[in-house]
Amino acid sequence: MKKISICIADDHELIREGLIRLLSDFEELDVRFAVANGTELMERLNGATLTDVILLDIDMPVKNGVDTLKEIRKKYGNKTKVLGLSIHEEYYIVQNFLLLGANGFISKANNATDILKAIQTVVDIDFYLSPTISKILFTNSKYKQDLEDRLLNAVEKDIIKLVCQQKNNKQIGAQLKLSPNTVSAYRTKILEKTDTINAAGLAIFAVRYGIYRL
Repeated sequence: MKKISICIADDHELIREGLIRLLSDFEELDVRFAVANGTELMERLNGATLTDVILLDIDMPVKNGVDTLKEIRKKYGNKTKVLGLSIHEEYYIVQNFLLLGANGFISKANNATDILKAIQTVVDIDFYLSPTISKILFTNSKYKQDLEDRLLNAVEKDIIKLVCQQKNNKQIGAQLKLSPNTVSAYRTKILEKTDTINAAGLAIFAVRYGIYRL
């Protein structure tokens, strides 16, 4: 079984060391390195050390998580998954981080098993929100707008709903009687139409426009 490689960026040494210790206990994970800020992270990331998943704290000195995420997406595109880490769970913070291209968001208050699940889920389906974060997003977003100019058809809306339920392409295809490749093609077109970067951003869009509700 191929291990999922991860790295950690968090300015609190106790949290950083705690995450290393806890996550290293999982045989599914390969913890490559940990750094204290975004500048150190970008210095360590290159073609040889780009990990499958980055656990990225939002509040860090020198270079914070928001600026670091922007640089990661500009330099590496979607070649790596980014999970936001924070003690803050305010709606605008979570939404902004996801819209900038993070694949998910998890609170530092979550236990190691929850973090493992988040890591595995973003690798598998590109998108993870904990139940707590989902509730914050889906109960606070009141923005609605006419979707006619987006030209989303019924199948595309059904796919968006299933993406929000954290289904992968195979599961979506089975439910809608489409091949996984066809689902993948639909999803690429959907991202273009909605002007979103990944599944996490698409979930925000779906909530904003009333396509998906809890």
